[in-house]
Amino acid sequence: MADYGIALAEFGVKPWEFDKLSPREYFLALEHKSKRVENETLGIVIPICNTIRLSSLKLYNQQCGKRRDQITRPKNFIMFPWEIDEVREPQSLKEMKNVMRMLAMAPVDPRKKTRERKIGPKRKRLKDYAT
Repeated sequence: MADYGIALAEFGVKPWEFDKLSPREYFLALEHKSKRVENETLGIVIPICNTIRLSSLKLYNQQCGKRRDQITRPKNFIMFPWEIDEVREPQSLKEMKNVMRMLAMAPVDPRKKTRERKIGPKRKRLKDYAT
């Protein structure tokens, strides 16, 4: 019974069900369980952390006094570990040039390249009416 302790405690499986599990299934279930527990924990922690961040930001801005020294975005004040993935680093000038070069080399739609705009008959210029 001691061999089944972890499986019984973690997943609530019976000893005969544990015997049928392959090692791969066991580790996948263990990974799923840990992710679920982490998501449940973050579901409780994130609103509390956001509330603390907003109240701290308000206190900081009240102490600053000058409008230009105040911080308007809470993420600029405190960044939490789960928000670091959301931040995109700005592109460098070299990366922007590479993107523009690739867009310029992209194939052009042949229909748009050969099709001419239909404007209608040639219009006379104002000078043509004067003579």
